[in-house]
Amino acid sequence: MLKRIITGVVLLAVAGGLIVAQGWYLRAALLVMALTSFFEMYRAFRKKGMHPVTWPGYLFCVAEALCIWFEDKLAFLDGNHLLMGMTACVMLGIICVVIKGKPDFEAVEATVMPMIYPGLLFLAFMELSDLQGRGMVTLALLMTILTSAMNDTFALFVGKALGKRKLIPGISPNKTVAGAMAGLAASVAFSVAIPLAVVAVDAHFSGNAAMTMPAPWWAFAIFGLVAGVISQLGDLTASLVKRYCGIKDYGKLFPGHGGMMDRLDAILFTAAAVYAFFTALGY
Repeated sequence: MLKRIITGVVLLAVAGGLIVAQGWYLRAALLVMALTSFFEMYRAFRKKGMHPVTWPGYLFCVAEALCIWFEDKLAFLDGNHLLMGMTACVMLGIICVVIKGKPDFEAVEATVMPMIYPGLLFLAFMELSDLQGRGMVTLALLMTILTSAMNDTFALFVGKALGKRKLIPGISPNKTVAGAMAGLAASVAFSVAIPLAVVAVDAHFSGNAAMTMPAPWWAFAIFGLVAGVISQLGDLTASLVKRYCGIKDYGKLFPGHGGMMDRLDAILFTAAAVYAFFTALGY
């Protein structure tokens, strides 16, 4: 447990540094995270005995990142080009399996699945790094990371202390109903506290140019409830893949935490919820 806590603190510190730096430091980190996640997913499928074609997936990561981050700088890039590029990568993956001449449908599944999960969810995560204004990027990313992290933390400790009834034992035997409820409560509380804190800090440093609350506190509370559910579903989705592939963790990149996908499972789903929320607010 001590190793897990120390690693968690270090990861939060690194994430905080990237959020403060923003720009291409943050973008490069997100691309590395995406490529690493694809690598771990493909490795998991190989351990299951499947034979994915990997290079279209890595191309998928790079294509979506370039389309998102250069859309405003290159006039010929827009949402249509992003969709075309992603579709082309999926088609290339399927074609590469087909031309091998063997009826290996599992190879198609293992090739395409990472482009859907985590691939499509990284779209939302990358879009958050490109919101209007440093303040909004900071708020969106803090909500994404801390909401899911606190959801997971409270679910873990309360579940161990009070949890008796299992949530979905066939997928994740350690998760409990009590832990899930505690995680939802934490998600709501932090979804309200984070924007209040960010606005207060920004007002202290920015004066008259400070940002304002983009929505009433109750809207963030409702978001926290929805995001809390989605975050836990993200965790369960990653567990489903691990169960299917017969592995405990996606890797050993982070001591006590596993691989990149073990850390991003809930965060990626939460990023999609945060992106939808900020888009609805007009950002």
